[in-house]
Amino acid sequence: MLDPDTPSSPREAGIQSIARAAAVLRALERSPSGMSLGEIAAALDLPRSTIQRIVDALKDEGFLIRASPRGGVRLGPMLLRLAGLAEHASAKRIRPLIADLSHRLRETVDVSTLQGGAAVFVDQATGRQRLVAQSAIGERFPLSVTAPGKALLALLDPAHARAALTRSLKEFPAWPLDDTGAFWAEIEACCVRGYAFDEESHSPGIAAVGVAFMDPDGLPLMISVPSPAQRFRNNRERFARDLLRTKREAERLLKRDRDG
Repeated sequence: MLDPDTPSSPREAGIQSIARAAAVLRALERSPSGMSLGEIAAALDLPRSTIQRIVDALKDEGFLIRASPRGGVRLGPMLLRLAGLAEHASAKRIRPLIADLSHRLRETVDVSTLQGGAAVFVDQATGRQRLVAQSAIGERFPLSVTAPGKALLALLDPAHARAALTRSLKEFPAWPLDDTGAFWAEIEACCVRGYAFDEESHSPGIAAVGVAFMDPDGLPLMISVPSPAQRFRNNRERFARDLLRTKREAERLLKRDRDG
């Protein structure tokens, strides 16, 4: 295969290289476990030699790393670090509100955002109970069975919500949808009440309530309160009420920051 669209000037060559590097990164974003050079070349309809040059340059800068001992590449730590700096600014700004909510409820409060087809935890205030629910920062969760994931789907317009769910189901095949109609009915109910529940759908023994909103830059943020299921059932209405109040406070705070 010949390399199409050969640029006619150094400037055009530079622009083309950036565009192709971005296309490689987008392809790998859709495949978190990684892709071979041949798979990337086929997906982008470019010569393998061109992909090899781009991948080598991205690996040198830490944007890509080896996917497995057998080969292939996946997104690397430098790219994730830069993404984190861009996406987590609002999460850091609302941390005092998250800490206050955790203090009042004595439960863990998580903040997550959307990356690919996953809700990714970016901040957390740990609860003060003897037994609390806790996940690692950076951990990825499916949208279909988690409170923050369902709250996000309720926030998005229908087309974007269905696209996000399709991607999530592909990334997390261990959590398929058994009843699509019932699922979207639940998401509609989330839209009406403003929050979503996870009744042990993702992790046995753990339930959660979650809300979602867009920050001033149009990036989604989700806040959720997970708890051992029995304690959650005894407090679910209070958790939901206080979480909604924190969401409104976070939206006002971020809007005030933007407006100066």
